[in-house]
Amino acid sequence: MAKTIVFDFDGVIHNYRNGWTAPHIIDDKPVPGIREAIADIRKAGYVVVIVSVRCSYPKGAKAIAEWCKDNDIIVDDI
Repeated sequence: MAKTIVFDFDGVIHNYRNGWTAPHIIDDKPVPGIREAIADIRKAGYVVVIVSVRCSYPKGAKAIAEWCKDNDIIVDDI
């Protein structure tokens, strides 16, 4: 069984400088180096999962998935 590493989204993956507007509005860039760090962790055989209070809202998880895709950040689950 693969080991899992869980990251919070806001302020850890997403820079979160503009703060909370709505669960589906994600208007900041990635934290510097996070894309490479997540890629390295996955290459080492870990499963990477994002958690966020945004997922409590219908559009939140979808917005995170789209943001990750747009920023070339590959994770295994949200």
